[in-house]
Amino acid sequence: NSHKTILQTMVNKPKPFYLNIFNFVHSFANTANRTLNHPKMKDFLRTHGAGAFDLVLLGYAANDFAMGLGAHFGCPIVLSFMVQPLYSTNRLVGNPSENAYAPSLLSGLKAPLAFWGRVLSFLATFFEQCIASPITEINAFKIYK
Repeated sequence: NSHKTILQTMVNKPKPFYLNIFNFVHSFANTANRTLNHPKMKDFLRTHGAGAFDLVLLGYAANDFAMGLGAHFGCPIVLSFMVQPLYSTNRLVGNPSENAYAPSLLSGLKAPLAFWGRVLSFLATFFEQCIASPITEINAFKIYK
């Protein structure tokens, strides 16, 4: 499936995120690979190196690969994320996980949480940390090696 088709399906026929995780990860990994290998991107990176920019402003949309631009340009990154970040994003930027009081994005739950809501959020966080993140990292290593 194409990236566009996967996103349209996620919007028009929503399923729990954990049912779409494999398509989602594969789609965004392919998009990252196409972006990094696009001739305009390669030319841009070749002609703009360390010191070309003072700051990278990055809107997060499953584009972890773009965080490497800070290292390429030798400058900090400001990451904007409109909802609570995923575990992998927290880990990447050094933000502690907030699963004790903020429900996982994968859970579909809303705060405030009662006891069973916290249990479900904990299980969603476990899924995110132990299943979804390793899948994402495996796909990323295939692209970036």
